[in-house]
Amino acid sequence: MRNRGICLLLLLASCSSNESTHVSKDVRCVAFGGFEAKVCPVSMLALVADPNAYDGKVVAIQGVVGDSGGTALIFPDARFVADGDVASAVVCRSSNAGSCAKLRDHRATFIGKFSVTTSEDNLFAPVGSLTLMHVRGARPAAPESALR
Repeated sequence: MRNRGICLLLLLASCSSNESTHVSKDVRCVAFGGFEAKVCPVSMLALVADPNAYDGKVVAIQGVVGDSGGTALIFPDARFVADGDVASAVVCRSSNAGSCAKLRDHRATFIGKFSVTTSEDNLFAPVGSLTLMHVRGARPAAPESALR
């Protein structure tokens, strides 16, 4: 019983509050595919949780392209698209006009430079934008009903 109490105290001590409550600032980036900059593979949810850790970095994310008011957004999956959850998305940007729009309703791996969006007047704005450098494995996304 005493050992359980000690374990509980140690567990609670490790959960103590500090300014960085849930996300590690250690960003893993690797040389990949001939890109000049190292590429940081990251899940969409980790990117949304701590966008500042990836600001200005070349990232590789997997997601589904959806549309919100004429803007192409990359969402974690089709459920987020169906819900219109733009706070969990990034804006898809491309130097080739229409590239992002052509990927609508497609799942892919997106590689590009990430920039944080600073929008203090809109709490539910996309967390940033991704300027595409490369898209891999684009395929039609599973319908939202298939994900339930």
